[in-house]
Amino acid sequence: MEEIAQVLCNVTDELKSSEVFIELHHYLESQKEIPVDSIYLISKPIMESNEYEYDYKNGFLLLIKNHKVMFFTTDSLDNDDFITFKEDFLEDTGALARKFEYVGLIGRSRDWKSKGIISSICLDEETDFTHLLQENKLDEVNSRVSNLIISLLTGSINNVSELDKELFSQEQTLLESIKNRIMLFDTNQTKFVYNEDSKSPIIRIQGLAGSGKTELLLHKLKKLYVEDKGSRIAFTCFNKVLADKLRGRVPEFFNYMKVDEQINYQRLFIASSWGSGRYPDAGLYSKICANYGLKFHPFSRTKDKSEIWKEAISELTSLTNFEPMFDYILIDESQDFEKEYIELCQLVTAKKIYVAGDILQDIFSINKETETDFLLNKVYRTDPRTVLFSHVLGFGLYENRAVRWLSEEEWVMSGYSIEEESADEYEISRSPLKRFGEELDEASYKSIVVKEENDYINGVINTVKELRGQYEGIQPSDIAIIYMNYDREASSQAEEVSRRLYKEFNWYSVIAPHEKRVNDNDEVLITNVNNVKGLEFSFVIIVNNHRIEEIQDSNIEREVRHRNALYMTLTRSFISSTLIISERYATREYIDQIKQLSNDLYERGPSTIVHKPIEIIDENELYHVTHQEVKSQFDIIEECFVERSIVGKTREDMLPMLMAIPAIKDGTTEKQEILKLIIQLEPIFKIKK
Repeated sequence: MEEIAQVLCNVTDELKSSEVFIELHHYLESQKEIPVDSIYLISKPIMESNEYEYDYKNGFLLLIKNHKVMFFTTDSLDNDDFITFKEDFLEDTGALARKFEYVGLIGRSRDWKSKGIISSICLDEETDFTHLLQENKLDEVNSRVSNLIISLLTGSINNVSELDKELFSQEQTLLESIKNRIMLFDTNQTKFVYNEDSKSPIIRIQGLAGSGKTELLLHKLKKLYVEDKGSRIAFTCFNKVLADKLRGRVPEFFNYMKVDEQINYQRLFIASSWGSGRYPDAGLYSKICANYGLKFHPFSRTKDKSEIWKEAISELTSLTNFEPMFDYILIDESQDFEKEYIELCQLVTAKKIYVAGDILQDIFSINKETETDFLLNKVYRTDPRTVLFSHVLGFGLYENRAVRWLSEEEWVMSGYSIEEESADEYEISRSPLKRFGEELDEASYKSIVVKEENDYINGVINTVKELRGQYEGIQPSDIAIIYMNYDREASSQAEEVSRRLYKEFNWYSVIAPHEKRVNDNDEVLITNVNNVKGLEFSFVIIVNNHRIEEIQDSNIEREVRHRNALYMTLTRSFISSTLIISERYATREYIDQIKQLSNDLYERGPSTIVHKPIEIIDENELYHVTHQEVKSQFDIIEECFVERSIVGKTREDMLPMLMAIPAIKDGTTEKQEILKLIIQLEPIFKIKK
């Protein structure tokens, strides 16, 4: 697939009509040798652009990451008006650097000039564009300064307090590059945050895992909150753990974005989607029900969610002259929701809804909505080799019956090139990306590791030991250990892994299903698939303790959910994902296939040959498979223990008694019933409430 450069052009009408400018614009659109996803032609800073006005109409800037900040004029370099334009622009950029506390890292405008990071160019019919770009390329260290200047001018503000100032001006290891990554919007992301002017009541973002959807929603949230004074905004997602994380991220984000006013939580509501009848502010649905006096239905795995949302819509529309309770709603991980939920949100929103979802999870989910306003198919978090590997496993492309085979258009929309090699045999590939402002040497590390190990505890500990030996400066919080099936055996293993981590490495850990929180800076996260969505780590270790079987009519829902979970967990990593598997849970043939794929990706890069599956799951069958949280009976018990503050030995002693109850053992008991049983048992264990 030949990539077309995305050029964001924000210059005066006079310049747009100039022949030499048109020629430059066309040249940039055709480029393959430069980062085609982030080319800017601007005549003023993009963020808060109304604050910046310049009289000079024949000057502009060309911004390309890892290049000098290039000032252009169509007059002459010694033109007084151009010189004034350049000095005023640099002065304003310096003010932005001071506002966002960049100065300690990048210095002042005089420093940028002395280091040769600023260049001035006269654009005329003699300009050699190829030579020009080569001449303005920067080395690794100076690129970091230039990239941060570009981030200021394009509104892609970084939290520089997280960057290591001592390492900023020197060569960095792979792990150091990840930890000191500079975020730069691509042009499509910038358009969504700052140039989105659609009149549609719903704006849809579709992107792959790791394409920056949540970060974009945060920037859009800030823009709405600051610019639309007094507006009422809701920010929601399905997963409770992710919602809790968002509650912490939003004030942090507002802080480093220098939002002057304190957050008013009467204006800004952040919660998971469902909530509680007893605590309406616990979720968006319960808050809507409480606000309008609608009937609230507690969450249940056995209830048809679409029917619940339809009932709420019917009740709401039957009210006389009801007023919207929000001006904007932002919905993250929209693939977790039925279309009726989006419709309910639209009814209670006065102005606009922003919906962000994973395009590939949507392809095999309940949400058949294909309309997209902003497509994000470039993954900046996860190595492209890992992305490809996750899609092969997620779609079941090594099976006789696969979850899905994409059309050529869908492959391209998902960021792939696809070439037919022979009948029913195709090469799929992804382009390498400069994920952190600089090119990483993919040959220096394996992004995806498949380990065959019968002893999962030792497999995890040995993997941690290998990572500690390979990556200098690795910290506990760099690692997440994820169990694909969090049952009683996995819970016991997690506790033993936690003990071993401390015994062998003096590392602390948090077992998320037991404590319902994410890890602190000095802890390894040990978790299940439900509690890792929306999170990211330098390394993930995935314990595949779920049987991978051929997809038959009897197990479609179970297997599709498992493949989807594999895709999601594999793409949580910045550097590498390790999949630990054994013949207890997969066939010999399957293990050999994915091991070979892992090795091939390391040797050849993000490209592989796949066969079009003999059979593909019928779309109507696929439509009924939901991808909302899938909780085992054990998961629900763990939640109840957390709510009742039952820990330690009491938890260990009570668990077998609960699991011996036939209804619980069969996996059919709802949360409220389990809570009642636990409360009945509490006096036996002398628990006072």
